[in-house]
Amino acid sequence: MKLSFRKDPVVPAEFEPVIEHTGVRTSSYTAGSQATANLIVGAFYLAVVLCVILSVLAFLKPPTVAVAAEGNGSQPLSAATESTGAFAMGFVGAWMAASTEDFTSLQNYVVMNSSADLSSAPTIYKDLAVASITPVEGSDLVSVVIAGNVQEEGEKKQAVWPRRYFLVTINTGQDSMGVVGLPAPIAAPAKSEQGAALVYTEAVVPTDAAAQAVTSFLAAYVAGQGDMNRYLSPSSSLAPIVPAPFTAVKVQSLQANVASRGTPSDAAELKVLAKVQLTSTTGQKLTSTYSLTLIARAERWEISSLDLTPAEAEAKKSPVSTVDPTKGN
Repeated sequence: MKLSFRKDPVVPAEFEPVIEHTGVRTSSYTAGSQATANLIVGAFYLAVVLCVILSVLAFLKPPTVAVAAEGNGSQPLSAATESTGAFAMGFVGAWMAASTEDFTSLQNYVVMNSSADLSSAPTIYKDLAVASITPVEGSDLVSVVIAGNVQEEGEKKQAVWPRRYFLVTINTGQDSMGVVGLPAPIAAPAKSEQGAALVYTEAVVPTDAAAQAVTSFLAAYVAGQGDMNRYLSPSSSLAPIVPAPFTAVKVQSLQANVASRGTPSDAAELKVLAKVQLTSTTGQKLTSTYSLTLIARAERWEISSLDLTPAEAEAKKSPVSTVDPTKGN
C-alpha cells in the first residue's frame, strides 16, 4: 500500500481559528526595539569572547622566576631560561642511559642514524641535579652544567659513586628548546681557597651569660629539652623542631662579633657563631654550626633570630697607590 502525504493538510472547519479584527494598532517601534535587543545580545557575546581570549593569554604568559643568573646577581633568569635546566638534565640522563640495545630516550633530543657510537651497556647514575645555568649574552644559547653521581669501579673492584659534572648547550630560540652537540664531562667547580671573612673574632667563655643563653636555647630547639620560649626575645617567631631529632647538644665553641663580659646593657646586640655536637636518637653524633643574633633585655641575653647565613665582615679597602711602577724611585 502506498502512502502519500500532503504538503498542506486540510484543517477541518471546526478547528480553523477565527481571527477577529479588533482594530488594535500595533506599536510603530517594534522594529526598533528588536534591533536594540539584537545589539545588546551581540555586545554580551562579544564581551564573553574577549574575556575568554584575555584569560587564555594570561595563562600562556610565562611567569618570571626570580633566580639570579650565575655571574650576574642583578639579572634574574626568565622562566624559559630557567626551564632549560630541567631540559638539560633530561638530556644528560637519556645520554648516559643510552646503549646499542636501547636509545629511544636519546632520540627525543638528537637524531640517531646509527647506534655504532653507543656503548653496549648503559651508564648507571643517580641524583642528577642542575649545578649552574649561564645564558650566553646576546645569544639564544644557554650553558647548563649538570651534576650526578656515576657508578664507577674503585681500586678494589668495588662500586664507587663519584660526583661528575657535564656541560650541555641548549638553544632556546624560536619558542622551543633544542640541544647543541652532546654532553661534555668537565672538572668539578673550583673550590675557593679562601673562606669568607666573618665577624666572629671574640671567644665567648662557657660561663658567660651569652653562652648559657645559646646552650639552653639550642638544647630546647633541636633536642626538646625545656621550654624554648624562655630564651627568645619578644620579637622572635622561632619554633622548635618537632619531633626533636636529637637527644643531646654539646657546645664545643662560641665566637662573637664583640666581647661579651658580665651583664649586658638593654638593647645591646650580639652576633654569635656556635659550633655544637648533636647526638641523634640512634646514637650518631653530628657536628654543626649555628649563626644566631642575641639581643639584651632586662639584663639578660635573649635569642632574637636564627640567622640563615653567618655575618660577614666588611671588606677592607686597600689604599690607592700613587707610585707609578714603571718608573724608578
